[in-house]
Amino acid sequence: MTWKFKSDKVEVKDVPICVVDEIEESPKLRELFARAGIRTGHGSPAHRLVSEVVIKVFQERKETLQDVISKWNVKGIDEILKEIEEEARERGIIK
Repeated sequence: MTWKFKSDKVEVKDVPICVVDEIEESPKLRELFARAGIRTGHGSPAHRLVSEVVIKVFQERKETLQDVISKWNVKGIDEILKEIEEEARERGIIK
């Protein structure tokens, strides 16, 4: 869907990206995902993993990190989860 504004009074700015995207796009995580062979980008497996960790584990507390590890058979998952947690703390998502 595209938006077209005809008024010159409206200033069009870049839309903000979601927090999960911000975390997933961090250089360190991009490197870890590449090493593990996980695709990145909005809606990708990397995006789903980050959202699962941030939302289900840290915000809703419905799952544990062990639950996530058992679901995701990924090389270097421990390091990825540690970096996701660090990025989320840095952005104030989790305390």
